[in-house]
Amino acid sequence: MTEGSHFFNTLIPGIPEGEEEVLYRHLEYPFSVNQIGAIYYDEGYEGSMSRRNNQLKINRKKGVDALVLGRKERLIYESYHQITISNRSNFYYKDGNPSNVAKNNLLVRGHDDQKLIDEAHNNYNTFLQNTMAYMDEKDAKMNERNITPKNYWSLLELPVWLIKVRDAWHGKDQCRPISHKAPTGTKYDRMLEVGKLYGLGYSKSAIAKELGFNSPMLVTYWLDKYNLFKDI
Repeated sequence: MTEGSHFFNTLIPGIPEGEEEVLYRHLEYPFSVNQIGAIYYDEGYEGSMSRRNNQLKINRKKGVDALVLGRKERLIYESYHQITISNRSNFYYKDGNPSNVAKNNLLVRGHDDQKLIDEAHNNYNTFLQNTMAYMDEKDAKMNERNITPKNYWSLLELPVWLIKVRDAWHGKDQCRPISHKAPTGTKYDRMLEVGKLYGLGYSKSAIAKELGFNSPMLVTYWLDKYNLFKDI
């Protein structure tokens, strides 16, 4: 891993230039994954992720039947290696970043070399410490401006693993998503979209119409967020 790397300055790698995409078919379920962990569902199926426990659910586009398959990491690893493993398996990441589930980064205890596991575990601890230090620094900056850090982090819709680590680091409910959800897009992107249109001179009613909001009151909500967080 790169020295000083943390979640907010690390890009999840794409397929290297010049390398062909490779698909790995799951032995049991109707999907395949490529070498960086992107999931492709068979025609007629779609999937969704639980933000509470990182469980993958798949269902038919027509009909009401749905099946919870288990942890995303397990299903991806099973596809890569054409095996079946326990949903309770311990996963590790060579670069320390749990969001990077590429084939060359994802490890499982009992199936991969223990030396690689130990090194990945050390990288994970360093990656988390760097990430928490970055978030603590941001918290201090926001507190100086009388901004509640939780409101800022909740807009970013952080991954489940990071929410859990932050909860363990500082106590629960430090950065969990707020209850209100925008009609489409991430909360952070929606906030910036509203702010941009308002800056271009759009009225609140015009912004609501442009973005498909049911009421201009939602525009006011996002503008309040934008004015608080735009310079952070």
